[in-house]
Amino acid sequence: MKSKVLSLITLLTIFSPSAFAFLTPQEESAFVTALNKLSADDGVTFTGVHCSGRSRLCIVKLTMDSNSNACVVDRVMDSSDLITTSADKTVHVAPYAQSAIASCLQKFQ
Repeated sequence: MKSKVLSLITLLTIFSPSAFAFLTPQEESAFVTALNKLSADDGVTFTGVHCSGRSRLCIVKLTMDSNSNACVVDRVMDSSDLITTSADKTVHVAPYAQSAIASCLQKFQ
């Protein structure tokens, strides 16, 4: 019985879905561009984003005063928590992500 349980756990581990990025490369680029537009006057440059569907969080890389930092946006369900698209196809930072990043940036100042 014990070996069957261990075999089942092993199979579940092997065939479980891996962590995946739920943002397309185009969405990642649009998100970073939208963040940089918001922070143009703050001396903050956003350089990248990496999201994991398994852990439901995104790590947003940034440079502030020539120091590399990162902010975490957690409890992300899908790309709509990060970006919104208006009727004219303009991409904006979603309010949830904007709030999380603003809170993070306050800690660096």
